[in-house]
Amino acid sequence: MPEYSMPYVSTAQHGQPYQEPADLAAKLSLIARLLEEISRSDLYPVGKKRMLNHAIWLVTEAAGNFYGRYRSASVVEKIGQPIQRDHVFPRADLVKELLRPDCDGDAIVERSCCCIVTKAEHQKLNRFDESFTGWCRYREAEIKVIDMLTGEPVN
Repeated sequence: MPEYSMPYVSTAQHGQPYQEPADLAAKLSLIARLLEEISRSDLYPVGKKRMLNHAIWLVTEAAGNFYGRYRSASVVEKIGQPIQRDHVFPRADLVKELLRPDCDGDAIVERSCCCIVTKAEHQKLNRFDESFTGWCRYREAEIKVIDMLTGEPVN
């Protein structure tokens, strides 16, 4: 996978289709096992939470970082806008799940996806409480998201 610098503004590259890295499945499998191992460890709680939180970010980096699969229509269509990564399912919720004895690393990795949104959209998304999670939060915020692998709208 090529190294990506972290653009803090949308570029023409954000309008390009997503190409899944050839080794993505292997990396995600490794991250899932890592999450499970950390979860089962006897580390002190604060350190364990920090490690789990960081490991969830590894999913974002493996899947394309700022050029991931999901991008808002505004990011795709308007160059030069300040952008941010938004976890579709809040990391704090994923970490709570990982702290349960029956955690499933693969399920957590699957829900660790990010969407690249404008800074204004990110602020709009953060106004919703915990009752809105996943793609329904984007629908409620009226943010159109495009799956850049298929070109189809997500919500």
